[in-house]
Amino acid sequence: MERELEDTVCEISEKAYLAAWMLGIEFELWDCVRTRRRRLGQILVDESSIRRLRELSAALDAWIVFPTPEQPPAFIAFATWEPFYVRWKAGESMSALLPELTKVAYPNE
Repeated sequence: MERELEDTVCEISEKAYLAAWMLGIEFELWDCVRTRRRRLGQILVDESSIRRLRELSAALDAWIVFPTPEQPPAFIAFATWEPFYVRWKAGESMSALLPELTKVAYPNE
């Protein structure tokens, strides 16, 4: 399931931004999952993709993050992810969030 979630995020990112993993896509897609937002870059994310993201993340009880290109994507529990999303939603910059998210996603680095 982790690989399917990663592939789904990458596929949407490629369509929306022409990038396999656009910086911050995990925040934007989680916003699509949590809200009625559908506009992402150059596309409207279809309902079946949103539903699939919701199903996969619920089955994993985690969300996927990719805060640094030097590491593979990581999966962090919802309880850990949600405060980052709340801070992003409140307007905190990616440059402020990414160093802390990187430490959480890769605790042994």
